[in-house]
Amino acid sequence: MARRGHNEGSIYKRDDGRWAGVLSVDGGRKFVYGKTRQEAQRKMLAALRDLEAGLPIVSEKQTLEQFLCSWLEMIRPTMEESTWKRHREYCELHIIPRLGRCKLAALTPQLVQELYSERLSSGLASTTVNHLHDTLHKALERAMRLA
Repeated sequence: MARRGHNEGSIYKRDDGRWAGVLSVDGGRKFVYGKTRQEAQRKMLAALRDLEAGLPIVSEKQTLEQFLCSWLEMIRPTMEESTWKRHREYCELHIIPRLGRCKLAALTPQLVQELYSERLSSGLASTTVNHLHDTLHKALERAMRLA
């Protein structure tokens, strides 16, 4: 098998049986994992495409808080300042305190529904919870496109 070129990363089998792909990113390394060599290679190629397109590489360890902070900066130039501030408020006051530490990959509909139920029972208006839902939905929709 031929050697890979510069900035193409490498793939190897770990002691635990999983396959790992490694990329050099901004002076650090980005790891992707898969059950098979092909799966690790697919994830590595997707990360390389994102890197070349200037998109952030979404980590399996990335928390919802980390993603929301980067998402807020990403959308800021695309909307009115007042709209952006409202999204930031929903994130900082409601979403991050309750779900911020949750890994993005481990976020479940049940956790999100618990957030909504908790906010409704604490006296938040249903319209406000709907706006909160819209903010989280937009953010997670972007996360899905980046994955």
